[in-house]
Amino acid sequence: MKPALVSIGLALLLAGCQTESSTPDIWGESGTWRGAIHQPRSIEELPSGELVVLDRTDRVQIFSSTGEFVRGWHTPETGRGNPRGLALDRNNNILVADTHYGQVLRYDPDGKLLQIIGQPGDEPGSFCLVTGIVEDASGFLYTIEYGDRNRMQKFDSEGNFVKEWGSVGTGPGQFQRAQGIDLLPSGELVVADSVNHRLQFLTREGEYLDSIGEFGMEAGQLNYPYDVDHDKEGRIYAIEFGNHRVQVFNREGESLLVLGEAGRGKNQFYQPWGVTVLDSGEVLVADTYNHRIHNLGILVQ
Repeated sequence: MKPALVSIGLALLLAGCQTESSTPDIWGESGTWRGAIHQPRSIEELPSGELVVLDRTDRVQIFSSTGEFVRGWHTPETGRGNPRGLALDRNNNILVADTHYGQVLRYDPDGKLLQIIGQPGDEPGSFCLVTGIVEDASGFLYTIEYGDRNRMQKFDSEGNFVKEWGSVGTGPGQFQRAQGIDLLPSGELVVADSVNHRLQFLTREGEYLDSIGEFGMEAGQLNYPYDVDHDKEGRIYAIEFGNHRVQVFNREGESLLVLGEAGRGKNQFYQPWGVTVLDSGEVLVADTYNHRIHNLGILVQ
């Protein structure tokens, strides 16, 4: 990180009043055994307070809030590649974007496979490389994918295709290797459009609204945003793979806080993929190439 970026990060950090977490700041180690985390891709919180972690070994693992292994399972097939996206549905079941198998998997919290949505392909209702998923309160599922098709798709609660929108490109409503998706309290969808270095906002019918960000290392700029989440006040948290940091925005696009740089220490990351805001307001990062989960505490009051 350049010296100028450090000063920006410190100033915004002080303004944001980062508070210490009551749980361990950092946990996890690389491996394939139970409780190890190899390149974690995504993380979510269950209503119980348990944490769901998806990693590059094709595993869904459940941990206590303090990082103790509880249970886990593998996705059905693993030869082609690894799943990348994770979300909870309206009933708090676990949704997995099984990226290289062109499908979305729905599990109950104990690992029972409830539903498979989609199949490999580029026709409507199929997936090329699905990376991001989110479900609304009515049971509609929204997905983002890249590959032969850079698009979003909408499905009903039974997994039936409803509509699609988007194409490859740099224009409004176009995507390049989008990775993450979230549904804001306002009902808007926000997409981490990674190769375009921006966050795009759309309605749930696919109408483009606006975007945040451009390529760069300064506050308000983005460098490969890979995931996005929100807090109870609607503030938006973007994790940047390229800048090794988390950045917080308000809906108007103002950067409220920048935190992170490349490294292995506290408040440092190495090519992180995932971010989630807990019910407590604490922010967790899937610090991918450090093979760990990093609890940053509450970043913005």
